[in-house]
Amino acid sequence: MSDIIRRDPRAEWIARNRLHPLHAAMQPASASWMGPNGVLRKNVHGLGFIGPNGIKRIDRSGAQQGGTVKRAASEQVQLPLHQVPAPAFYICVVPDMAGGRLASHDRDVLGLARQLAGSDGAVLAV
Repeated sequence: MSDIIRRDPRAEWIARNRLHPLHAAMQPASASWMGPNGVLRKNVHGLGFIGPNGIKRIDRSGAQQGGTVKRAASEQVQLPLHQVPAPAFYICVVPDMAGGRLASHDRDVLGLARQLAGSDGAVLAV
């Protein structure tokens, strides 16, 4: 494999979205901590991010622009899976799948079908 560090847009989105269930797991280790004498210690090598030109940037405003975690390959994150073992009924959804992928409208329809099914029903994408 190559040593190219690839972006993971989904992981970046989860890190920005505080309401996501995996947000806490995506947060990097703290860059500052309280020392034994009460002095605030900082890891200056862990601060900042690699900018678009490949130069390390430190944003002192508090808003982190890029990912600070360096990784050789994207890790597989296990998402919480919702299963209905014995559904009382099914709601069938036929997505358009324009270009072979789910569009935002298709995902919206699947989400609304999931809300309509509630806890007793199941959603089936055909």
